[in-house]
Amino acid sequence: MNIYVETNFVLELTFEQEQCSSCEQILQLCEAEKAKLIVPAYSLAEPHEKLNRQARSRRELQQSLDAEVRQLLRTALYASRIKSIQDIASLMIQSNEEERHRFVQCRDRLTLSKTTRLHVR
Repeated sequence: MNIYVETNFVLELTFEQEQCSSCEQILQLCEAEKAKLIVPAYSLAEPHEKLNRQARSRRELQQSLDAEVRQLLRTALYASRIKSIQDIASLMIQSNEEERHRFVQCRDRLTLSKTTRLHVR
């Protein structure tokens, strides 16, 4: 049996979104050689580009947040309430790294599997 997937399949796995467990089951089925996975090559390029755009956007937001935090820290009344903003900035950077790592794992599983066929148009 051939299973055709596209970009959203890779995105679900990379970002651990709502349908991630279903995608994982499909991938495991193919890794167990009970089916073949057909993946268009662009379905690996598009998530990579999304990760780059998202990381850039988050860095810009983090820089803006950092500038605002520096200003707020100058006011004693706000200084004690800044921790949650700093946690958010840290989460954005950490999430970029985690998502990139999950994408690399997913890409490697797809490209190294003998039951996956990359389709180039």
